[in-house]
Amino acid sequence: MATAPTTPPARKPKPLALIYKDYCTGCEACIQMCPIKDCIVRNPDGESPDRSWVYVVPQKCIGCTLCVQICPWDCIEMIPRDNYPQGAPGTFVGAPGDVQS
Repeated sequence: MATAPTTPPARKPKPLALIYKDYCTGCEACIQMCPIKDCIVRNPDGESPDRSWVYVVPQKCIGCTLCVQICPWDCIEMIPRDNYPQGAPGTFVGAPGDVQS
């Protein structure tokens, strides 16, 4: 059985949001703004200020950019899907601009 040829998507996939945890204060403005439930979640170990950050679940991100617009600390960037860090959500360590857009 022959497989049908794959056609490229009609448009480029939207980038995904990445929160730089070392710059995030855990204010949760992005959680409140995000239209997708549980797309941005609080670090489960965030009992102390040094562990109080939020992170994006990339499988749920729709690329709407609302979190980037609302973040008062500028710690969220939209990253092309091909360049998105492959580690577990919430584990990426770096500074804004570290991941090539």
